[in-house]
Amino acid sequence: SGRRCPVTKKDKSKDGTRPMANEKTNDQGPRTLVGIEVDGTEVHTAYVETNGTVRVEHFRDKTPAKALDAALKSIPGRADIVRVAFTGGRQYVRRVEVPRVPERAMRAAMMAVAEENLPIVPGAASVAGLIIGNPNEVRDSNDPRGASTAINMVIAAVESDDLDPVWRRLGGRRAPITSASFLLPADGLYLRVARATSEMIILRGGVPLLARSLRVGGLDELERRIQAGEQAGFNPSLDGTSENSDAGKSAAEITDSYLDDLVSEFRKTLVFWKREGTDVPSDIIVLGAGATIPTLLTRVRDAGFNISSVPEPRGVHMSMEDNEKPVAFQALAAAYSDFSQQPYAILPNPVYDAQKIAAKRKAKQRTQVMLGLIVLGVVVASVAL
Repeated sequence: SGRRCPVTKKDKSKDGTRPMANEKTNDQGPRTLVGIEVDGTEVHTAYVETNGTVRVEHFRDKTPAKALDAALKSIPGRADIVRVAFTGGRQYVRRVEVPRVPERAMRAAMMAVAEENLPIVPGAASVAGLIIGNPNEVRDSNDPRGASTAINMVIAAVESDDLDPVWRRLGGRRAPITSASFLLPADGLYLRVARATSEMIILRGGVPLLARSLRVGGLDELERRIQAGEQAGFNPSLDGTSENSDAGKSAAEITDSYLDDLVSEFRKTLVFWKREGTDVPSDIIVLGAGATIPTLLTRVRDAGFNISSVPEPRGVHMSMEDNEKPVAFQALAAAYSDFSQQPYAILPNPVYDAQKIAAKRKAKQRTQVMLGLIVLGVVVASVAL
């Protein structure tokens, strides 16, 4: 069953008001706002109560689906899921230009651009996009890039197979899903070592400039290697094979090897970005469960980087333990996010959309039946008269 670890902290703002500009209310009054991060076998939920209290809970299980189920069961009915940050899977982020088309055709245009510029299988990915700058601006011939009517966007493409479990479980709820790369509030260099993935992101101007998933995977992959090493240690016939190179090693030795590979890829990525002319910051922000591994932080410092403190989502004071902030950050950022000016930043949920269409169809059928009964009643009454 899922492991639930509640951490209750209070927002220490002096006036005690909630920093949400778009506070959601209904006839029953304000509701608790919930942000979720789906991160492999671990799911984090952040609650923003109406009195300003911030509460974070963590759920861990053998599979991502079970962890998400446990998290969703814990959310009370009087709560609105503001945003779901999807961390992990096979994600690709790139800055592109999307043709200016009517709104109803924009999703198709984004997908066509993503399939042309990103290593994804056509028709097997879902796409979200952040608009850069003013979408109504048109470049003239004086621009170094030449005249263009295209819209500058940052595209995040997520392969659908990775999103399927999330879609199915959130299908009947209004729970907008977006790429976790879109929920970073401060410019800088990020290293996220999470359960599902390890990735590097450079954020500039409020949008991801560069992003790369490291081949070593996340902490779930590390645990898989440790378990495989232990199993191979009990079966000598597996020793020496490429798939069981960790056989006979202790968990500490496998962890050290994993960190060596991670830091090596980290350095190579920075070298590549610098050769391309990218200005790489000397400070780094470390997020995810991996940020609690002291040896990882030591190796990052040894690489010549100063580790900056975790930024606060939209200026909110996260009054919690320092080791809790990197893990809870994405869920908190999801709870405080506002994409009202970014209509394409949400990953479309086909299950929810299908249920909305089915609900509209049923409502139309009920209306037709009701109208038919009314007409029949009028006819019967006319005959009787």
